[in-house]
Amino acid sequence: MVNTSLYLSFVVTSLAIFLIPGPSFAYSIAVGIRSSIKDIIANALGMGVGGLLITVCLAYGAAQFISSSPFLFHSLQLFGCGYLIFLGIKTFFAKSDLLETNESSSANSVLWKAISQGLLVEVTNPKTLLFYIAWVPQFIDLKLGHIDQQLMVLGSTFVLLQIAWDILLMLTVYRIRRKVSLVITPHQRQVINRISGLTFIGLGITLVLQERSI
Repeated sequence: MVNTSLYLSFVVTSLAIFLIPGPSFAYSIAVGIRSSIKDIIANALGMGVGGLLITVCLAYGAAQFISSSPFLFHSLQLFGCGYLIFLGIKTFFAKSDLLETNESSSANSVLWKAISQGLLVEVTNPKTLLFYIAWVPQFIDLKLGHIDQQLMVLGSTFVLLQIAWDILLMLTVYRIRRKVSLVITPHQRQVINRISGLTFIGLGITLVLQERSI
């Protein structure tokens, strides 16, 4: 179904791309700072589902249509950036004890919120959409035909690799934060909330400025 040589090159290149700091990298660090292990995994799965949805759109042509429509593209851009800024403001003003898991909340409710948050961040990031459109098709072998199936295989592979990478990165940040939290004061925990919130806000503003220059 896919060219083996191209597929292996795709995997290696994908792993290299994950090491390059960018919006998803910054988002993962911010989530790792403020979330529990369950929330981290749920967030990564949500981002993976978002990536899979984009893959399906790419395979069947919807992604190309959205990217070619200035109105749809910029509407998606503004919504996604606005959502990131909203998360940043919410986190910035959160109390220090919100760094820990809220045991009084319904477990299912908390996990669903984390999944939906990761999904929204992924599907409303125009850079993610353009990345899939511009990069994934480069590893298609036209001689094999079945372009939609090749796109699905490549996109799904990237999603699985991304989930694994996001979880690894978030958990690494989480464990560092947990060790540090043993010796920091509530006031210093509040500072962590501020840093995490500013990361989200800065990420949203940066995406707005970058995308409007296109």
